[in-house]
Amino acid sequence: MFSIQLQITINGATITFPTKIKIAQNEWDKKKQCAKRDKEINVKLAKFRRAAMDYSLTIPDNTQPTQDDFTQFINISLGFQKPSTNKSFFGVIDDFISTAPSRRNINGEMICYRSYMKYVYCAQALKDFEKSQRIKLTFTNFNEMVFDDFVSYLLTTKQLANNTAVRYVGCLRVFFRYAQKLKIPTVSEKIFTMKKNKVENVVLDETEMDLVWNFKTKSTMLENIRRMFLFGLYSGLRFSDYSTLSTANIDKERRIITIHQQKTSNKVEIPLHPRLLEMVSQPDFELPHAVTSQVFNRYLKEICKQAGINKMVEIKKIVGGKRVIETHEKWELVSSHTARRSFATALYKKGVNPLVIMSMTGHHTMNDFLKYVVLDNTDNINIVRNIWEAQIV
Repeated sequence: MFSIQLQITINGATITFPTKIKIAQNEWDKKKQCAKRDKEINVKLAKFRRAAMDYSLTIPDNTQPTQDDFTQFINISLGFQKPSTNKSFFGVIDDFISTAPSRRNINGEMICYRSYMKYVYCAQALKDFEKSQRIKLTFTNFNEMVFDDFVSYLLTTKQLANNTAVRYVGCLRVFFRYAQKLKIPTVSEKIFTMKKNKVENVVLDETEMDLVWNFKTKSTMLENIRRMFLFGLYSGLRFSDYSTLSTANIDKERRIITIHQQKTSNKVEIPLHPRLLEMVSQPDFELPHAVTSQVFNRYLKEICKQAGINKMVEIKKIVGGKRVIETHEKWELVSSHTARRSFATALYKKGVNPLVIMSMTGHHTMNDFLKYVVLDNTDNINIVRNIWEAQIV
């Protein structure tokens, strides 16, 4: 008998978690990393793998995870860790975080792990802030002056982007509302306000999508990433969905992809793009195997660079509280989420009814959907010109 350990490598750092599951050596499939016959063990291992993948999605590029954070995440997400009874400022926050994985939102759905990690990062930033300011934070002394100092600390000392700081402020409000539910005196969380800046995102146009489709990779890993990205480009799914597609999601006869989105649990049906149908119809085709978002983004940039997606793009940012303009080749800005934005933008530019596109992307409001449509001045001119020319004909 041997004990099975969960292991994952993120940004070069390998971390492990003891599952405490034991199995006989001859019952273990080393190649497939699962039990040969014990379905119960495989179900448990699937939960561990899902939690590990969720954890990987929370780690920024070029940041190495810590063993302690990984252990805590797995313990909490799988219900192994119980909250404490400490009702101090950080005791209440830690209690909230400990129970977050089992908490449900207003729709009765469990919160996603990205939301959970936002709470974790905000709590750590508060602890770092308290130490740097040499003050003891409480729910009653966290006034407007302290809040302003906290925001300044996030933007300057921590060098967070403005919109990342906005998310931390949102978490801070959540912590205070939780304390109020526990009947703990607090200042009003309404004083914690910070405006979000418009984010400039890139999308691939049809010519650039063709470059990815026609690109001939020279390694198994690059080909795996390219195929996975193509599924995102031509389905509009989120990375968490298109990176974990199974054959059960794809109906070649009806030519549709059917999936319950992981983030929202919404069921969506998406027509299978002719290029995807061509891919999955190949006799030796296998669906791409899942990788972490960090690995995916690193190799995706390399694919786009080699494919010639090198148009110069200007990006405006707020860094350290200051507005800066950066110039990049487009491949440097491409990420896993570029696929979803490119899908929505391409259909919108072709004149597809936004409500039809929303039925496939899973957006509930037009406002949220339009954030995924990226148009430049040339796109706007062409859209209007095409309408006028169609009317003349």
